[in-house]
Parts: sequence; C-alpha cells; structure tokens
Amino acid sequence: MSAASDEGRSLAELWRQVYDAALAGDAVRVLEQIRAIERLATTGGDGAGPPRLSAEELSAALAFQKAALLALSRARETIGVELAGHERRRRLRSAYRPVPRAGSGRIEASA
Repeated sequence: MSAASDEGRSLAELWRQVYDAALAGDAVRVLEQIRAIERLATTGGDGAGPPRLSAEELSAALAFQKAALLALSRARETIGVELAGHERRRRLRSAYRPVPRAGSGRIEASA
C-alpha cells in the first residue's frame, strides 16, 4: 500500500479494514493498515502534508491499534490451541483401531 493511496481515505474506512483483517487472522494486512493510519496521522497520508488527525483522534487511533493487535494475538493463540486439540484427538483415534473379537461380532479398541 502506498502513501498516495492513503490520501482521501477516511480513518473509519482504514479502521474497518484493520478490523476485517484481524477477524480474518491476516497479521500482514493488519500491520499494513496500521501503517497507513500512522501515515495519515503524521503526514496527512501524502508523505508531505500536515497531519489530518487531531491529538484526540490520534490518541483514539493508537488505543484502537493496541486493541486490534491484542485481539489478533489472542485469535492466533486460540487457533493454535484448537489445532493442537485436533491433532491430539487424531492421534487418539488412530491409537484405538477397531479389532474384531473372535466369536462375539463386536468391535473393541486395541490396547
């Protein structure tokens, strides 16, 4: 994303894109959008102009940035836990293969 593409974009639009990227778990896109917001805050988005955000807006943007990064971090931890649980269940299922018992017609787990 270039600095020129940040010009004319609203802060709300950029934050909406950060939120969408965080929900998708796309850390690279989250960081790209946050950098675009920082450019907007510090140089007006064009790299040369004055900031387009007031001190209050900048403070709110930084607080939201921190919250978005924390949410992304927690989402990644949750996904890791879910994947580990899935792998553990898969290993347990493969350890208990059905073995026919002679004469009973039932299937038991092998030990």
